[in-house]
Amino acid sequence: MNKKLCILLLLSTSIFLTACGQCVQTESTYDVQEGIKSRFITVEDGYVFDVVYDRYTKVMYGVAVYGTGSGDMTVLVDETGQPLLYNSEEYK
Repeated sequence: MNKKLCILLLLSTSIFLTACGQCVQTESTYDVQEGIKSRFITVEDGYVFDVVYDRYTKVMYGVAVYGTGSGDMTVLVDETGQPLLYNSEEYK
């Protein structure tokens, strides 16, 4: 059951990001906010959720930015269930 849920989440994310191609941005240049270095860097800015990565572990997360689930984070996984890792070459 858990594997099916992960696959459904990954497919939903892929479909949403494909449909929202104009929302895709390059790596955020806003690394520093009020003198504090952020741990999370935004790589895709969407209407319903953003995709961020942890600058230390490179693990990617989906973050809800709209609606009642705003602020919720979930790790993005590949087809084998392993966490997706940020690769700067994919976002150039």
